[in-house]
Amino acid sequence: MSLSNVERRGCRSEIAAMAIDFQLLEIRDRDAVEAIVIADQDGLVIAGAGDEDLCEAMAARAPYAAAGATTGSHYGPKQIAVMRVGGTDFLVACTRGKGDAASALKSAGAGARRILRAA
Repeated sequence: MSLSNVERRGCRSEIAAMAIDFQLLEIRDRDAVEAIVIADQDGLVIAGAGDEDLCEAMAARAPYAAAGATTGSHYGPKQIAVMRVGGTDFLVACTRGKGDAASALKSAGAGARRILRAA
C-alpha cells in the first residue's frame, strides 16, 4: 500500500469550526499542552481543545494578554499569538503544559488559517 493512500487525519469535517476543533485536539495531544483555544478580538471562543471552562477563560483574557496586560490568573493564556485571516485578527492561546507551546501555537495558527480560507 502506498503511503499517499493513507489518510493521516482521524477526524474530518466540512464544517470549519468542527474541523478546527479536531485540529486543535490533535495539536493539544501532540504538543502536550493542557488547553489551546482560538478566540476573536472580543475574547469569544472560536474553537478550542481542553477543559471547556479553561478554554473560555483563556479566550476571555486573550485580548488583554495580546495587548501586553498581565491576566493575573491561572486561567490566563501562557502563550499567545495573533493570526490574520481575511483582514480579521484572531488570537491563538495555550497553556504551557508539559510540551511545546510555541509549536502548538504555530501549528494551530497555520491550520486554522488554512481551514478558514477554504471555508
